[in-house]
Amino acid sequence: MKKHDDPGLSNNELYKIIFENAVDAIVIGNYKGDLIKVNSAASKLTGFSKNEMLLLNIESLFEHKELQNKPLRYDKLDKNTSVITERIINC
Repeated sequence: MKKHDDPGLSNNELYKIIFENAVDAIVIGNYKGDLIKVNSAASKLTGFSKNEMLLLNIESLFEHKELQNKPLRYDKLDKNTSVITERIINC
């Protein structure tokens, strides 16, 4: 990660730096599962460009069997509950 010592960085700028330079793939989707933000690690992991990923629904990143075993929990998102689940990505 790049070193940023500038005390004038806003929280939003710092968030962007951390998000983009994270070694873990991070994808953010809306309540329908459409991807709305992805970092470089997600692009590298999947082989899709960032722009290509923003055209996808999160379900397209997983095999059907994987989603049967560990379904996406949109119902919990509606209740403002955090949802953290590990799945094998189809890449």
